[in-house]
Amino acid sequence: MENNKPVSLTRYAMEYGLYMSVYLLIIFFCFINSQLPFIGTILMTLIIMLPFLLYKLMIRYALSIPRKQAVFSHLWLFGIMLMIFASIPTGLIQYIYHQYINPEWFGNQIEIIKTTFATIENPDNLITDLKQQIDAIIEPTAIQLTIQYMWLTAFLGTFASLLATPFAVSFRRRKSNTVL
Repeated sequence: MENNKPVSLTRYAMEYGLYMSVYLLIIFFCFINSQLPFIGTILMTLIIMLPFLLYKLMIRYALSIPRKQAVFSHLWLFGIMLMIFASIPTGLIQYIYHQYINPEWFGNQIEIIKTTFATIENPDNLITDLKQQIDAIIEPTAIQLTIQYMWLTAFLGTFASLLATPFAVSFRRRKSNTVL
């Protein structure tokens, strides 16, 4: 017996968002350890591969809906919602990291920047202004950092979805109208 229930965009976005959150956590842990040269290379590779992974998840979703529903706006909304739902479990882990595991991480990053600026000989006006701005930075709390990460994930996910959606629509239109 065939199940003819409509496929819910939100349900699939939440389900695939869990998979994407694992990928985003790998990116996060590479980011916080990016002082090591090979980790920085891995981080850049993972960031560049993000639209391709999003494309693959969009294709899986697009093949589960009728061809006439696989329009640009529908798949783009799926990508945006997927990234929003992926940022929620990722944000929880990021909060735990910044609150309990390594609460001084952000402060250490500011100190690294300050020492880097201190080693510059003959600073120009731009460097002097940057030094003054860095001295005026108030260290954010763990929840503030987490919310900023979540907004950044949703915002950049919108653009990654925008890159992947035309290819997903094109792929779906070439495939037959069989629903998985």
